[in-house]
Amino acid sequence: MDTPILLPCPWCGAPAAVEVYCPPSPYEPAPTEYFINCSHEGAGCPANLVFVGPCLTLAEAARRWNTRAPPAASR
Repeated sequence: MDTPILLPCPWCGAPAAVEVYCPPSPYEPAPTEYFINCSHEGAGCPANLVFVGPCLTLAEAARRWNTRAPPAASR
C-alpha cells in the first residue's frame, strides 16, 4: 500500500501522524481503523483535541485530513 502525502497540521505546521488500530475480537476479524492527527506532543497545538478517524482506509483518512476550509477572507 502506498503511503499518501499528508499536509502538515493546519494549526501548528507539525507533520501529520498516522495511527493504525486493529481492535481485538475473539469472534470475527474487526476492520482496521486509521486515524490521523498532529504529531506535536503535548497541549501546545489545538489539533491534539481533534483528529481524523476512524476511517476504514488510509486513503480516506488522508483525504479527510488534507481537506481544508478556505480562509475566512475568501468565503
